[in-house]
Amino acid sequence: MDILQKFLDTMRDRRIETTDYRTLEISMRHWYRYFAFLKIAAARFDQAATRYASQRSADAGIKAHLEVDTFYLFASILLDRVAMVFSYYFWRKPNWEHWQMHLRFSTAFSSWADDCSGVQTLADELQDAIADYRNFLVVHVKDPRLDFTILSGVSATDALRVAPLLFEPRADDFVKLHKRSLSGDLPVLVQKLRQYLAAVISFMEAHAENSKIVRRSL
Repeated sequence: MDILQKFLDTMRDRRIETTDYRTLEISMRHWYRYFAFLKIAAARFDQAATRYASQRSADAGIKAHLEVDTFYLFASILLDRVAMVFSYYFWRKPNWEHWQMHLRFSTAFSSWADDCSGVQTLADELQDAIADYRNFLVVHVKDPRLDFTILSGVSATDALRVAPLLFEPRADDFVKLHKRSLSGDLPVLVQKLRQYLAAVISFMEAHAENSKIVRRSL
């Protein structure tokens, strides 16, 4: 990701203390690593989905589901790593997770940022599209009746989705699942994450004077 390296080069030119720069460099390279993981998972999912479309076998479905869950796990880790670096950069306190970017970003920066809407909108969208799916349908499943099935269209070009099923569904089950009912289009999510990383980096660079690790005199 060129924008990541350009940002690090800019920070080095600002003569940040060596320890702070190395900490920033190491932690931000995790962004690149996990984003690379996501591209690999999306590519493997595409292969598995193509196989499933032609075979409709249980084995092909399991492999496709594996890549979906893998994607959401690594995407959630990436979101948390972004939030951690963000809070370190501005407050030297690496204690934010993505839910804090989602709930607190605009409030935290409204006093000196002219426009927080770009980062805030993407953080909100990714909370709903990635973090909530990971939390409620991959990791923190609270309902023992939950199962999954594979949905795909009539042709190989139709997007494959993992869909939750509930044994003996009740009237309120639709409300509990609501927007988290289907897995997302992984290439679209990759692009959304790319946009988010770019927006966060641009915000950090634009407001470097408010960072606790960037020297004020420069």
